[in-house]
Amino acid sequence: MRYLFIFLFLSIFTGCASSNLTSSWVDTSYTKFPIKSTMVVAMSDNLRVRRIFEDDMVKQLQTHGVNAIPSSQVFPNELPSKSDIEAYIKKHNTQTLFVAKLINIEDKEVRYPGGSGYGSYGRGVSFNSYYNTSYSYIYDDSYSVSYEFVNV
Repeated sequence: MRYLFIFLFLSIFTGCASSNLTSSWVDTSYTKFPIKSTMVVAMSDNLRVRRIFEDDMVKQLQTHGVNAIPSSQVFPNELPSKSDIEAYIKKHNTQTLFVAKLINIEDKEVRYPGGSGYGSYGRGVSFNSYYNTSYSYIYDDSYSVSYEFVNV
């Protein structure tokens, strides 16, 4: 028992001790560069889905000052091959390439249970009346929410 107490005592005090950062390393040769131009490619056989995704992504990038172009604008009727993309990037001096592929779509339904409790008036004070103790009691219905998770 004595050893258990000593072990717990030491564990609590060492667990509460503060930690100090002794050193850190930063790569000084790495420099961030602002993205100025990019091509957005959505890897999808469904042309409609591809256009919608690429157009939305281009709009988001343009709000941040990036000159973005959807691949569906350059290759409208087919998914571009790797060599087609490389040729376009070299010809137009595009700085980066943004590629996205849909992995899966997962539907989840979360059920939130109902509850009950007293209202804002609190419980009644009367000792001889059921009405005073049950009047401010509130019942809350349960409900379900469906979520759709898209993994890209």
